Amino acid sequence: MVHEKHLDSTATGDRYLQPGPDPAAAADPDLWIKNAIPYCGAEKRFADEVLSHSPGEIDIEMALPGRTALRMDIVALERAATGWRLVFWEAKLATNLEARSTEAPRVLTQRQNYLDWLGVPGQKESVVEAYRQTCALLVRLQKAAGAAPLGEGIQAVADGADLAVDHQIRLLADARRDTRKFVENGHLKKLQDAGLHVHMVSAPGHLALRAPE
Repeated sequence: MVHEKHLDSTATGDRYLQPGPDPAAAADPDLWIKNAIPYCGAEKRFADEVLSHSPGEIDIEMALPGRTALRMDIVALERAATGWRLVFWEAKLATNLEARSTEAPRVLTQRQNYLDWLGVPGQKESVVEAYRQTCALLVRLQKAAGAAPLGEGIQAVADGADLAVDHQIRLLADARRDTRKFVENGHLKKLQDAGLHVHMVSAPGHLALRAPE
């Protein structure tokens, strides 16, 4: 489904249209992207960049049912001792005040909100099943489109490999325009001291997601 404003920059409604049989949605995907850009902030574009460098990434903006407006920015697959695990990332610009503060950065509260949601009995099992189905769907779409091979984890989970949920939320910080201040002013250390795994992107070569060492 595609929002009508992505199909037509002059649209004023709020409908979602089905590309293909629906004549109103018969548009060039390149045009959809062009029309969507005004609605896409810098952090969303950052998440998209990471997606293009991380074959294990399987979702962006995972909505949390029952928690209005809460969304985990990135969901990815990572190798585990046995099988694979789902890992969740919050993406922030290093200049975002939610990631830097003289007191407790707001991103730490976001992390706790996500962990509380995952801690509800049965929630992790539901997430695992949903993303197992997601991997299977991605494999079917890849085969139907004759597209490039998917990440190893996506194929493995679709084939029935063990899948678990990581016990933490991680932070992906785009510091390409503010590396020195983010580090020297103690913002990075404050987050790390709070137990948050931070993957700081300070150059294009750092865009691929990495597991904690």
